[in-house]
Formats: sequence, structure tokens, C-alpha cells
Amino acid sequence: MRLKYFLGVSVIGFLFVYLLIFACRRLLVIKEGNVKITIKYKARKTEDLSIYWDDGSNLSQDKHKTKATDTLTHDYVFEIRQPKTITKLRIDPYDTFSSAIIYNVTISGTKIPYNINRFDTFQTSGLTIIKLSLGYLLLRNPTNFDPWFIINIPAKNAEVYPCYSFKDKAIIVLCFILTFFFLFIVVKRKIWFHILYETPFVTQALIAGFIFIITSYWTNSIFEYYTPPPSIENRKLTQKPNIDTLRYKPEYYFDTYASWFSDYFPFRQKIVHYNSVLKVGLFDVSPMPNELIIGDNFEFFTANSFVQDDFTGKKIFSENELNVMDWAIETKRTYIKAHHIDFYLMIPPAKQTVYHKQMPNLFQAQEGNLKLWQQVRNRLQLDTGNFYIDVADSLIDYYATHPEKRVFYQYDIHWSEWGAFKGYQVLMNRIYKDHPEYGKPLREDEIKVDTFYDDQADLAKLIVLNQKLKREKYLITPIIKDSITETFAGDKRIPIFIDHNPAGKGTILVFRDSYSEEWRNLIAHHFKESIFIWDYHIDTKTIEKYKPDIVLQENSEMLILYLFEKLITD
Repeated sequence: MRLKYFLGVSVIGFLFVYLLIFACRRLLVIKEGNVKITIKYKARKTEDLSIYWDDGSNLSQDKHKTKATDTLTHDYVFEIRQPKTITKLRIDPYDTFSSAIIYNVTISGTKIPYNINRFDTFQTSGLTIIKLSLGYLLLRNPTNFDPWFIINIPAKNAEVYPCYSFKDKAIIVLCFILTFFFLFIVVKRKIWFHILYETPFVTQALIAGFIFIITSYWTNSIFEYYTPPPSIENRKLTQKPNIDTLRYKPEYYFDTYASWFSDYFPFRQKIVHYNSVLKVGLFDVSPMPNELIIGDNFEFFTANSFVQDDFTGKKIFSENELNVMDWAIETKRTYIKAHHIDFYLMIPPAKQTVYHKQMPNLFQAQEGNLKLWQQVRNRLQLDTGNFYIDVADSLIDYYATHPEKRVFYQYDIHWSEWGAFKGYQVLMNRIYKDHPEYGKPLREDEIKVDTFYDDQADLAKLIVLNQKLKREKYLITPIIKDSITETFAGDKRIPIFIDHNPAGKGTILVFRDSYSEEWRNLIAHHFKESIFIWDYHIDTKTIEKYKPDIVLQENSEMLILYLFEKLITD
């Protein structure tokens, strides 16, 4: 009964506060807040770094700031006072600089902070941008004396966080005081006495804490007592649902609203981090069992239901599904062969497939039917044979005989550069049989391997432990250095990288996913031109534009269902 009184009075109180603030909205002088831009950048001490920004009225000389670089800190902070919005950011190195390294740009003070750690997709002038293992190298073109590049900020990240003046905050506090007197007059004193003196303090504290937590998104937007860090999760956050959907899709509205509130809860990352520290650090158990599985030897696996059903054999293709897939692949292969181009299909394995012995015993005990990739392999080898490149079995066999080689990252779903190197060897050995002119793949004694660590492991980022559980990466390069240059020809939606190697022969066009990131430089070792398109569909216009000698589709096991999607687009 006491709890019912307490909750009832609390709900009435917050509704009354909201109504008062709504009634006083014309008195508020809410304005845009300040935006902070932090650039991790390394250049010479004597060089300056400038930024220009677009607040909705285009870039101009009036909207710029300059700071001297300092090799001791790498962090260069610019504060923009009360812009209307931030839609573009232009970064200008010193006019006479020759080279610099940029690591990261963080924009905070907007409603959704924006973190940029990739710089080879933006508009540039007088610059060549090259991806390194720990950042991006900026090289000034010798004939250009005003080098710059522009970052286009997505609309959802461009809106500036509102700033409440002292007058605004005073009005809101006054609304809370008036609410207290309203409740004191309207609610019987007996109930107040019951709530304040007979309800245990612990109960009052828990309820007050709960009310503070569920209202923290709105109270923090007013009083700004906590600045949430930018999201590090590799996914698209839920957007706030339109109130109109409440009329005709009430269940959808409340489900989406709950997801949105969870994604934008101010203390989300802090809570996830400390929960992960407690469960992972003390008990070695997953803090998100529906998202992450921790196997033997502290190996991280995705808990994606599709991947797990495939691993245990619960998900199998029907004969009709295999027929559709077979027809779809044969359709594009026929089109490509008609243009006198060789076609190859490669399906890199998922981590569960290669590291299956590290999976928890529960999953191993449930293994039954063939995996999806095994069904695809058997069908393709039965029907058409030699265009399918079986890298999964090769990698499984290699890891079984070389367990000391980490072919997949420990805290990530992707294969490592070493795993990609073994996949590259299988690929090029197969191509060499048809085209000896492209050469045999590099051997282990023909490469240089450097090891370093970064904080980009996707499964560790999921539980906000990426700063502690760092990813061990390998930088694999040929001992004989190639003169490879890379250009960017796509956009954020479909990135296209073109590598040019004067020592290579022919052209390869690769339709690929994220697994190909780790072997682009190795493929480019063999071809005069290597085009890498982050897309699952084969585009006829792209083939006609580049006129390649070879088309490779690299489609990872986790994305195997894309083999059923529309395959040829005009």
C-alpha cells in the first residue's frame, strides 16, 4: 500500500511538472550549445592545423579556427560556440606541410556525438590519403599550397544539443517547487505522513533512484550533468519512433521507443562497461549472452541466432532453396563468361567453423546436420566444379596443424591478417592454374609480419571492454616492396578502392564484404589494377566500366544468405 501511494504521488508530481514547463515554454530562451571538435593528429611542432565549419550557411572564411600542433599531445581541441548546426567540417593542414598522420576526429556537443576514424572516403584537395595500420597518412601534393579535406556530417549527428540558460533552469526549478506545494495542498496530509515517515528509507531511495534513472535522458538534456561518450558499437542505433505510429501500430511504437531509450540512455556505456568488468573480470561469463558467447581459452564468439543455428545444424537449406541459389549463381556466372571474363566464388568461414573446439560444450553437443557453407560447397562442386574456391576446409586443416597461428582475432568475429593470408594463398593458387601470368601466391618466407594492438575488436566493443581487451593484429607485407598506389572511387554507401601496381598484370574486380579488408594489399601484388567494391551484388555497369579479366565474389559464411539476393543490377 505504501509503495502504491509513493508511486501514485510521484506520477502525479512529474505530470504536473511537465504541464508547468509546457505552459512556461514561451518564457524559455533555449539556444544552441557549444560544439567541441577533438582531432588526434600528429605533425611538426611548427605547423598549424585549421578547421572550417558549415552551420547551415555554407563554409566561409568567417567560420574557422586555427591551433598550433604539438607532437607531445596529439589532441587538438576546437570549441565552436553556439552554431545552428554542423553539417560539414573542413580540416586544413598547414599550407607548406609535407606529411602528417590523422587518427581520429570526435564531434561532441551534438545530440548524437560523431566519431570519425576513417578518412579515405571524403572530398580532398591537394592531398593523398593512405591507410596505415594505426591511422591515415596525409601527403601534400607538391604543386598544391592549400591542401584540405571535407567531412560530411550525417543529418542525425549534425543537430546541436540544446543549451539552457540560467533563466531556463531557474524556471524549471520553480516548476518543481510549485509542484511540491501543489501536491502538499491537494494530497491529504495523512498520505504525505504515510509516505514520508512510514515508508522505509531504503524503499524511498530505490524508488527515487529508479525515477531519476528513467528520466535521466530528459533531465540531462536540461541540466547537462553528464556528457555521454560517442557510441562505439558497430551497428545503427534505433531512431525515435514517430508519435503518429502510436495510432495504428501501438506495439511497434512502444517496442521501438524502448529500443531508442535503451540506445540513448545517457549512462548506457558506463553501465555496460562496469557490468562487463564484473561478469567478465570476476566470473568469465558473458554480460550479454544473447549477443556474445565466451568459449574455451577466453575466445569470443558472436551469439547471433542465425550463426548459432547454422553451427549446430538447426538451419539447413531445402532442396528448393539450393536450386534457387544454384540458379542465381549460374545466372551471373553465365553473364560474366559471356563477356570473356573468368568468375570465382569464395566463402571465408565464420570463426565458429574454424575454432569449433573452443565453442562451449553445449553447442558442440548439438552439432548435427551439414553447415550451410558445406551444403553450398557440395552443390556447387557437384554441378559446376572449379569456379568455387574452398577456403574453409583449407583454413580448418591449417589451424588444426598450426594451432599456434591465430587465424581469427580473439575478441572479434573476423579472421586476422594471418587467416586472410592463408585464404589469399588458396585463392591465388586456384587462379594460377588458369592464369599462370599472374604468378604464384607469396610464400611465408616472402612476407614480413609485424604485430601490434588496437582497440577496434568488434565483440569487445560490444561490451565496452575494447580498451582492455585489445585486438592483436598483424601487418603482412611482401619483403619485395610493391609500388602500389590506391585511389578511392566510391562513397560511404558503397566504398570502392582501386589499387594500381605497375609491376602487375591484368585487372581483377572484387565484389566483397569486410573480410577482404585484410588482404587487399596481397591481391594487389599480382594485378596491374585491383578494384575492391564493398557490395554483394554484381553490377553490369561496373563490369562494363572497368572491363576486368577476373571477377571474384567474396561472401563470408555469416552472410551466406546474400547468395539468394538480387545478383545482377543494371
